[in-house]
Amino acid sequence: MDGSWTLGSLGVGTGFAIAAGLAHPRKEVLCYYGDGSFGMTAFDMETANRFGVPYIAVIGNNSAMNQIRYGSSRNMARSAATSGNLLG
Repeated sequence: MDGSWTLGSLGVGTGFAIAAGLAHPRKEVLCYYGDGSFGMTAFDMETANRFGVPYIAVIGNNSAMNQIRYGSSRNMARSAATSGNLLG
C-alpha cells in the first residue's frame, strides 16, 4: 500500500457529527477539528443548525493542515512536504 489511503478522511467530521445527531437526537455529540479541516468545513455548521442538529465543536489550533503534510512528508523532501500546508 502506498499510503495515499490516509488522506481519505479529511473534512468528514461535520458530516459524521450531523449523522450522529440525527441517529441519536438525545445524546450530546462532540466533534474534534484541526484548524485546517475546520477552515474547509466550518460552513457546514450552518447546515447542522438549519436541520436542528446541535453538536459541540472543539478546534485544535496547530497552524497546519497536518493530514496533508504528514502524507506528503513520506513521499517528498521536507521543504516540499510543508509547502502550502502551514497556516499563518
